[in-house]
Amino acid sequence: RVGLDIRGFRMKDRVIAVDVGTTNIKAFVVDRNGTVLGQASDKLVIEQPKPEWAEIDPENLWNQFQMVVKQSIANTGVDPGDVAALGIATQRCTFVTWDRRTGKPLHNFICWQDLRCVDLCKQWNNSLTVKSLKLGSGALHMITRNNRFLAGRVIHFFPKMVAFLCLCCFCVAVLSSVSIR
Repeated sequence: RVGLDIRGFRMKDRVIAVDVGTTNIKAFVVDRNGTVLGQASDKLVIEQPKPEWAEIDPENLWNQFQMVVKQSIANTGVDPGDVAALGIATQRCTFVTWDRRTGKPLHNFICWQDLRCVDLCKQWNNSLTVKSLKLGSGALHMITRNNRFLAGRVIHFFPKMVAFLCLCCFCVAVLSSVSIR
């Protein structure tokens, strides 16, 4: 039931929550009491164009997103005008880059499961530079007893941290669109 605010306008009291998970995309229409009024879901397609790569087609994901939101609303009979907000939860470390002029994606989403940068991370983590930073920060902490130097001891690169750099190596569209201003 939709109430009125102090000015006599209708209060919107529904929220749509969308969860873009590892295997599914789900949308829920929820009322102010947290009751799920309707829901819809669809299976995500994870593409593996090469071994250890994991990608999602952005156009397909956008179409699925719209479909589950519309279907969840249709399953409730709620007027879309009664929806106050939309919340989105996504896979951690999943990203896409796009052309700022056209708004079109330059490549597929790179998923958190993508391991194309594992070898580079191992190389960096075993490098003399990283080992020296860890040793130097540990020595500075011992000398000064200042805990800020402990931060250098935990430097460790993970594939998701360097995925964009790797993407520049593998994706001509991204590399050609990167410019220094």
